[in-house]
Formats: sequence, structure tokens, C-alpha cells
Amino acid sequence: SARDLQNKLVEQFPTVPSYQQYLAGIQHNLGNFLNGLGQDEAARAEYQSARDLKKNLVEQYPAVPAYQQELAGTHNNLGNLFQGLRQSEAARAEYQSARDLQKKLVEQFPAVPAYQQELAATYKNLAELLRGLGKREEARAENVAARDLLKKLVEQFPAVPVYQHGLANTHNSLGIMLKDLGKREEAQAEYQAARDLQEKLVQRFPKVPEYKIDLGNSYSNYGNLIRVEGKPTESLEWFDLAIRTLQPIHDREPRGVNAKQFLRNSHLNRARAYDRLQKFTEAIKDWDRAIELSPPAAQPGLRASRASSRLQAGMVAEAVAEVAELTKSSNWNVGQWYDFACVYAVASGKVADQKQEYGDRAMELLQKAVKAGFKDAAHMNEDTDLAALREREDFKKLMAELEKKPAEKK
Repeated sequence: SARDLQNKLVEQFPTVPSYQQYLAGIQHNLGNFLNGLGQDEAARAEYQSARDLKKNLVEQYPAVPAYQQELAGTHNNLGNLFQGLRQSEAARAEYQSARDLQKKLVEQFPAVPAYQQELAATYKNLAELLRGLGKREEARAENVAARDLLKKLVEQFPAVPVYQHGLANTHNSLGIMLKDLGKREEAQAEYQAARDLQEKLVQRFPKVPEYKIDLGNSYSNYGNLIRVEGKPTESLEWFDLAIRTLQPIHDREPRGVNAKQFLRNSHLNRARAYDRLQKFTEAIKDWDRAIELSPPAAQPGLRASRASSRLQAGMVAEAVAEVAELTKSSNWNVGQWYDFACVYAVASGKVADQKQEYGDRAMELLQKAVKAGFKDAAHMNEDTDLAALREREDFKKLMAELEKKPAEKK
């Protein structure tokens, strides 16, 4: 209703800039509301109308910084919308437009902290988008720019917690990107910087749940980095800290998305650490909890991992029952088909009265893995999980076919 009334004013008085500015603001807010409702197309229409109005204002009044600031904000939100719709190039264009406007504002008005903060947020959005596109070095550069801007703000305004919070999150994001690039020492330094800031924020503001949620996520990310480095025992301490930090928040507000997601990730990664340490009973408990905390679409993959842990823990019947249910779906990758085959192969060697049945099913699943692209004959030949199949003629035939494939490619 406000939009429609304001639109009439703009039509009647097209030379009054404040009417256009106010209409663009209403459209922008309506876009935010519709986006929150999941009405993507309606939200996009409002954002684009707001953007076009604001562009006109910037062109007509290039000396008014508020118009540039507001236009950059709409570019940013439109970028977020496009990113959610997986329209990556459109999102990138909007983020870059926002960034370019905000860089000019920072250059022209270096004493205005809001301009620096908003530019840092845009750098971070662009970094996340580029990371998703596999452009890791470009993503890193954007994130470094965000970090450096926020560092200056924290130095200039050490009593403003929002700047420290933003800097901590940027350190954390940069840590993730550096880990992806294989730069683990640099990633560790970023994670530690994030953690130090977040611990101080939690001490100063113990009633702000967001600070505890981010701290729990940092503990989990740091533990995961250590686990990937081949130190599963050391990683357990950090996963324990993450879970102890996040669980009370999730208990108080089970609908909170971030606390639930980070808590789930902590249990998932602790399960992987326990698997690596061959503490399969402990791993199963964490797989159970991770599955419970996951949305339905993510649960099958975690159940597949739990089946492997159950098998290693000697829970053969439970592992077979899990895989029997999971393989009713065909939506699995090469490695998962192979792992499912291993469950049945091990079961065929342990359950005498179902040796043939389980062995046949193992071979069916191995064939699916090969059909899906499995080619590692050497691994298959050495894998002790497949020991019960080695004397079968169909297994020998499959091995012979796999061993021929490299020669055929030459």
C-alpha cells in the first residue's frame, strides 16, 4: 500500500528526488520481506525497480553520497537473491557493482566508518560467491580485502563490538578458503585470530547467543583442520569444545538455524575423527546425532557413513539393514556404491547361512560402482573388505576387466 501511494507521488512530481528515494526504499524493504517469504520472483521485481530508481538518482545527483550508498545496498541484496537462485553470474555482476560504488565512497569519505563496513560486507559476499564458483584465488583476494578493512575499523574503534564480530567472521571465512587452497598454516592463523576475537566477545557479552554460536563454529573449524592434517586425537578437544558451546544454545532455541547446523557439523566431524582412531562405537553415537540434526535430504549420506562405522564395530546385521534400505535409491556416487558393496562383502564372510546371498549382492553393487566410474583395480585387489569375494568367478572376471582398462586407453 505504501509503495502504491508513493508511486503516485513520483508520477505526479517526477522532479522531486525525495519522493523517488522514498519509493526506492519502500521497494527495497518489500523485496527483503518477499525474499524472506521465499517469493523469489516478486522479490527480484521489487529489488530491480528499487535499483533502477536509485541508479537514476545517482546519475542525476552524483554529489549526493546517500544515493550511492543506498544503490550499493540494493545491488548487494539483489546479488544475495541471485546467489540463492544459483544465478552466479548475475549475482557476481550485482556484487561487483556494489563494491565499485562503495570503494568510491570509502575513497571520498575515509572518515565514515559505515562506508568501510559496508564495503567489507560486499567483499565478503563476493568472496563466498567466487569460492562457490571454484575461483579460489580470486575469492581469497576479496576476503583479504574485507579482513584488512575491518582490521582498521577495529583499531580505530576498539569499543565497537560489531566491528570485532565482523572481523572474526572474516578471519573464519578466510581460514576456510586457505584450507581449501592447501595453505593450512595460514588457515590455522586465521582460525586462531577468529577464535581469539570471539572468546573476548563472549566474555564481554555473555548474553549474546550469536557470539557463542560463532565461537562454537570456530572451535569446530579448527578441529576439522587438525583432523584433516592427520591429528584426529588432537581434534577431539576442539569438537568437544564446539559441542559444549553450541548444545545449550540449541537446547534453548531448537529452531535456530546456525546453532543447529554448526552443532551438526561438530558431531559429523567428531564421528570422522573417531572412525580414523578406530573408535567405532563412539563414532556411531556422533553419526546418530548428526543424522538427527540434519535436514531429510542430507540424512542418507550420513547414514551411509554410519553403516560403515557399524560394520567396523561388529554390528553386521545393523549395517546390512541400513545399506539394504539406502540402496533402494539410485542417487549415489562411485565411492558410496563401492562402500555399500564392502558392507555386503564383509557380511558374506561373517554370516555363514547368508554367505551366497550377501556375496551376490556385494557383486551387484561392485558392478554398479564400476558402471558409475570406479577404476582402481589395485585398491580393489588389496581391499581386505572384499576378501570373502576373491574366490568367486564373477569377482575374478570383474578384476580382469578392470585391469585391462588402462591398457585399452593407451
